[in-house]
Amino acid sequence: MTKGNLKSFQFFFKRTEGNFDVFNIPIDQTGDDIKLEDIEEFADLKKKGVRFYEMPDLNKADNYIQIAVCRDDENIFDLWYKRYLNKKMVGGERTEESLNAFTEGKTSIFSVPFEGKEDVYKEDFDKLKINYSILPDLKIGDGNIQIIVANSDIPKVQHWYQLYQKDMLQRGEKVPDLNMIDMSTYQNTGKMSTEEYINTGDEKVKEANQKYEKEKSSAPKIALDEGNMTYEDYEENQMYQKFTIDPDTLVNQLDKEAIKSFREESILLAEYRELLEKMYNIW
Repeated sequence: MTKGNLKSFQFFFKRTEGNFDVFNIPIDQTGDDIKLEDIEEFADLKKKGVRFYEMPDLNKADNYIQIAVCRDDENIFDLWYKRYLNKKMVGGERTEESLNAFTEGKTSIFSVPFEGKEDVYKEDFDKLKINYSILPDLKIGDGNIQIIVANSDIPKVQHWYQLYQKDMLQRGEKVPDLNMIDMSTYQNTGKMSTEEYINTGDEKVKEANQKYEKEKSSAPKIALDEGNMTYEDYEENQMYQKFTIDPDTLVNQLDKEAIKSFREESILLAEYRELLEKMYNIW
């Protein structure tokens, strides 16, 4: 808090005699340059005579600001706040962060067969004033997308989807039922097999993989220990871990150390024998 802000807050504190509460207010904007005087709704709050103070924003990326409101003015503030939320929640697509802010996280996720079919739902959702956000598609190509919807708008979505199913059935296409999922299920749609991962590559990557698979299938299987287990058996068994041996640092180095040790022991033995012979001659 700067000195100027501190003086302003001290003035607000004296004006309200410390009789205030701090409220978390969702906003559409994020960033460092947000000013309440530039937001129309807050100018209206000031005109209504509500005594409030904009608190320093401790997280400029969370679609919230905090204001301190004089308790004597909270009845007027409550009426303003309800109108403010109603005005903001007029439907249409918004960011996930903004949707969660204005609904206090009261949202649900639906998986729907609309991949590449934005025209199917967008216009209708806007007309029905459905508040929603499209999540990133974690599994492109499966035909589905995931939509976050404000819980208050779920009945609208369900009714619209039922009508859509009936319409498509009349056209000879059966559409699966509306599928509500949780965040964990959504995240798991991003899991892919090795083959699916390879298929995300360009043509060179795919050609290289096809060549590898062809060579792998034609290569003779080498029997290893533990029965007749092959290299492929060990490769596919998660109980085993593959590692490589560097000849220069392991095998060759061990050979060198063994030879060196042998030579040193031979020299010591020769010196010991020579010493014994001298002692024997003295006796």
